[in-house]
Amino acid sequence: MVRSVKVELRKTLGKSSLTTEQLSTVLTEIEGMINSRPITYVGSETEEPIPLTPAHFIIGKQITSLPPVRLHLVCV
Repeated sequence: MVRSVKVELRKTLGKSSLTTEQLSTVLTEIEGMINSRPITYVGSETEEPIPLTPAHFIIGKQITSLPPVRLHLVCV
């Protein structure tokens, strides 16, 4: 698991420097991608197999998109 995150970080960032907020965003996207990878497939012979992912164990369903971003506007 750690290796998977390191590989994706290297692919995404290269030698870039990020702020804490940007790093958090990138790690959240990598988390979603890793938790969406199929472990195996389940289903009967008559139906098309459905991928079983780590997200099924974490949240009970497949992750289809990232959660919406909540912006906090500060008026100056």
